[in-house]
Amino acid sequence: MTAPGPSPGAGPRSVLLAEHESEVAEMSARYLRRDGLLVRLVTTPEQALAELTAGPAAAAVLDLTMPGLDPRRIRRALRTPVIFLVADPQGPRPRGLARGGAAGPRRWLARPFGPRQLVTMVRDV
Repeated sequence: MTAPGPSPGAGPRSVLLAEHESEVAEMSARYLRRDGLLVRLVTTPEQALAELTAGPAAAAVLDLTMPGLDPRRIRRALRTPVIFLVADPQGPRPRGLARGGAAGPRRWLARPFGPRQLVTMVRDV
């Protein structure tokens, strides 16, 4: 049995994955690709902002624990549904990032998370 991917003839959907921890990034990318998604992996805040402003993806997965990441700049650049990776599930959310809006839904996934859990969330958005 194979995991459901994009609809036939639609081509692979693109997902931006911004994660600074290489092991987490590679594992997450591997599972997302297995699900039929085209993964654009970046490892720095600058790359994440460049990708967010370059054009929308089907979804974005952004590690808010990435050193040097400025949530205000991310908020202005969002044009796509997003899943934020956070350290504490009960911790405060950066101002302005909790709302949905024109960019689509915003969800939160706390560390540690399972790769299948991430794939399910990406499918949902």
